[in-house]
Amino acid sequence: MYRQQAFVLCSAFLLALFIGKGSAAQCYQCTTTSAGPTPGCVTGALSATNQLQCPSGQDHCLTSTTYTTLLGVSTVTTVRACSAAALPSTTCLNLGAIGISFTSTCSTDNCNTGDNANTGVCGSAVKIAGGYSFIALSMLAALLAVQNLM
Repeated sequence: MYRQQAFVLCSAFLLALFIGKGSAAQCYQCTTTSAGPTPGCVTGALSATNQLQCPSGQDHCLTSTTYTTLLGVSTVTTVRACSAAALPSTTCLNLGAIGISFTSTCSTDNCNTGDNANTGVCGSAVKIAGGYSFIALSMLAALLAVQNLM
């Protein structure tokens, strides 16, 4: 019994020596919309006050640009945040009749400076339509909110 406990303690100690802290990026973290631009978060006029250190393990920066039209009013919303996962390319989310969202990631500090152009179609990217649009958009909003809390 004693030998087993000693082995577990030694193993845990050695494992702790070889596992480093996860890396984290520094990214712009803010949200702006064409209906009410947030100073310092607009593409081309980003403020250093929005450059924040990401939590450990989140070593990518994310930019999500959503183009919506509701009741005849078109709005562009851009969210900049940290991300634990990298996307292989710009990912598209079809929001059905209300709009379209494009999300991209990058892996250098403060690289999320632009916005994702509206190509008008999702092409070969992931398409989500119908009743699943609301669920997917809600999940994305929840993930972004959780990242900002950590």
